[in-house]
Amino acid sequence: MWRYGSPIHQNIASIDNMMHYCGATLPGNSRMKASWAWYCGMVAGIVVVLTVVFTKLNISRRKGDIVPRGVLNSLKHTLLTEEHAAPPPGKGQRILCWILTQPKNLKNRTLAVKETWGGDCDITLYFSSVTDKQFPTIGLGIPEKRRNLVKKVIAALKYIDKFYSDEADWFLKADDDTFVVVENLRHFLKTKDPDAPVYYGCKLEGKRLHYHSGGGGYVMSRNILRKFVQNINKSTDCRMQGAEDAAIGRCLNSLGILPSYSVDQKGYFVFHWSSVHMFMLGLTKTTPNWVIKRQPFWSRHNVASNVSVSFHFALNGDMRAMHFLLNNLTVYGYRKPTVYRSAGVTKKGYEMGNGYRDLSP
Repeated sequence: MWRYGSPIHQNIASIDNMMHYCGATLPGNSRMKASWAWYCGMVAGIVVVLTVVFTKLNISRRKGDIVPRGVLNSLKHTLLTEEHAAPPPGKGQRILCWILTQPKNLKNRTLAVKETWGGDCDITLYFSSVTDKQFPTIGLGIPEKRRNLVKKVIAALKYIDKFYSDEADWFLKADDDTFVVVENLRHFLKTKDPDAPVYYGCKLEGKRLHYHSGGGGYVMSRNILRKFVQNINKSTDCRMQGAEDAAIGRCLNSLGILPSYSVDQKGYFVFHWSSVHMFMLGLTKTTPNWVIKRQPFWSRHNVASNVSVSFHFALNGDMRAMHFLLNNLTVYGYRKPTVYRSAGVTKKGYEMGNGYRDLSP
């Protein structure tokens, strides 16, 4: 059973000699010998158990299967807090991600989204001015101009409300240069109610208006999606004009819905309008004035949440690099905690005709 010459074998041989000594060579009457034999047997049993345990432990440590607690604490994975990782999607956790893009970005920015975090959502939709059946994208029939951005957003939300409102609990809007850690989004939403009138994102605070940044991504509950679509153009505040994110915030504000604070357990924001580099760099002479006015917490030493959900201005190479660092780079000797990742491509929307409707002319 035990390999000859192994530490366990050597200890068993020693124990056998000890038992022989206890039973045969100790002086005294038979009762004394029996007591000594019982005592020696108990000690021998304890020695065997301890020998097996410590030998197995040392072998496992050499193989990297068991990491000492001190090492684990020092190598704590930056994507996880003390809580357990988010479970696989279930009730209240179905996330539909919709990305605004345009034809010229399909082969670079949008492709990077599709090949990195886009497949982690339960449903992923790409909206453009025209339909591309190979990618595919949903054509909205709206020319690609910045002043038309708000029109594209409204058309996309109407489309989602009409065809997908019952197939997801949360609806995340992102640009084609937004990087999203979907696992952290699930972690953030797992205690939130999709039937509550809430939407989360990177909060910008103006003098008269609070809203979530469009570039940093914002996520609407199904309650908010339906309520917003039903009230478009029904009041002055819900006439979609100006910047897309501010227009949505203005309409929701008029309905009594303010942007919800999107922070982790330590109070750090999890959605970011900026790139990782810009956020880590913090407040500098080149920081835009509107940032200083709308996000007063910015300082020379910004602290990013270790469960951050999104960053903006992540171009093709940046997005792939971040995805590699978060999901593929391994610290030698350290096993990352298991987190949910959906397998393969998104479950819906990647096949034209499976829920896609062509809205282009």
